[in-house]
Amino acid sequence: MNLKDIIHYFFLLLAALAAVGILMAKNVLHAALSLIICLLSIAGIFVLLHAELLAVTQIMVYAGGVVILMIFGVMLSSRVANKPLNVETARKIPGFITGAGLLFIIVYALTTTSFSLHPNSSTPASNNVREIGFQLMSSYVAPLEIAGILLLISLIGAAVTASFLIKK
Repeated sequence: MNLKDIIHYFFLLLAALAAVGILMAKNVLHAALSLIICLLSIAGIFVLLHAELLAVTQIMVYAGGVVILMIFGVMLSSRVANKPLNVETARKIPGFITGAGLLFIIVYALTTTSFSLHPNSSTPASNNVREIGFQLMSSYVAPLEIAGILLLISLIGAAVTASFLIKK
C-alpha cells in the first residue's frame, strides 16, 4: 500500500464519517457543516483520480455555493424565529432497514458487474472532462463569467434582504 492509497482511504473514511454526521446531527447548522466536509473530501477523491475539473466544480458549486447559501438560510431563519433549528429523527428502524437494503443492492451490483472502459474496444475512451475544461476556458469564458456575476448579484441581494428582515 503506497501513500496515494492511504490518502484515498483517508478521504473515503472522512466522507463516510461526515455523511454519518449529517444523518446524526440534531442541529441543522451542524449537518450543513458536515455536508461541507463530505463534499470537500469527495473533491479530494476526484483530485486523486486525476479529475481536477470535477474537483474544482465540486468545491465551487457545491461546497462553495450551495452549502454557504444553505448555512446563510439556516442562520437567517433561526434569527427570525428566535429558536434554534433542531431536527428530531423519526422512524429510525425503517430507515435503517431501507439503508441496509440499498447498501446490499449496491454492493451486490458492484461485485457482480464487470466494468470496462469501452465495451467495443480495448483502448480507453478519450478524456471528455479535459475537453470540457478547455472549452469552458476558451470558447465559453463569457457565459461562465456572466453566470458567476449573476450568482454573486443574487448572493448580495439575499444579504440585503436578510439585513432588512433582521432590522424589523
